[in-house]
Amino acid sequence: MIGTIDLHTHSTASDGTLTPSELIYHAQKTGLRALALTDHDTTDGLDEAARTAEKLGIELIRGIEISADYEGELHILGLFLDLQNTALRSALTEMKHFRAVRNLEMIRRLSGLGYAITSDEVCALKEGGEPSNIGRVHMARLLVQKGYFSDIREVFSKCLGTGCPAYYEKQRYSPAECLRLIHEAGGISFLAHPYLIAKNHSTLLPIVTSLRQHGLNGMECLYSSHPPAYEDMCRELCRTQSLLVSAGSDFHGANKPHVLLGRIYGNRTIPYSILEKIKDFYRNRL
Repeated sequence: MIGTIDLHTHSTASDGTLTPSELIYHAQKTGLRALALTDHDTTDGLDEAARTAEKLGIELIRGIEISADYEGELHILGLFLDLQNTALRSALTEMKHFRAVRNLEMIRRLSGLGYAITSDEVCALKEGGEPSNIGRVHMARLLVQKGYFSDIREVFSKCLGTGCPAYYEKQRYSPAECLRLIHEAGGISFLAHPYLIAKNHSTLLPIVTSLRQHGLNGMECLYSSHPPAYEDMCRELCRTQSLLVSAGSDFHGANKPHVLLGRIYGNRTIPYSILEKIKDFYRNRL
């Protein structure tokens, strides 16, 4: 089936800069046939996105990106979620509370380091902003605006990155718990951007094998920073482990200006056939 897709995107419901509706309009302008909205640890933007997608004739996949408790950046994508699932809704409410506590603590630490910022100022950078839906990128933007740093990357490298003075660890579920939540909500699970946690086959294989034992369904092989050789390695690993292949840009709008919607490494588009195989698996599982 013809058309292009993107199965990993973010909106203002988490740390993107386009509202859910704006994201769908951008998808139409970009020529996408289908898009998954996968905000971090929240599904708050999906209803708005669904209304706009229906109006514009864009196929929307209801998704999420959950941060798992792991020594590196292990994120798990869930697609085709039942948003009314009780276990998922309860977990997301808990995550929202954890997020507010974490954000307020990081702002307190920044203030203690001599940076004159308040939670009200950070929240004001986002429409409808509150401690539970802002993130480090909003703190970084404010610090840049106030002239403390030259750009957001510098803020992360000196203050807000893992291990830095203002960093506060995110409350996370274990990988097994993340997978369970996605599956209980009827979703399909994928290891997101594996390149961020394992640069070669020998380090990626045990991670994938362990997640596979807990029900992992697939892996994001095509991604904005996956070189061709790495992509091929991921595809082969999916073949040998009987996993689905997924693909996404990890679009965040202006917060990641180098990442374009619907585009992966080499400025390539993502064919609809990838989504077709995922949907076949989803239908056969029902």
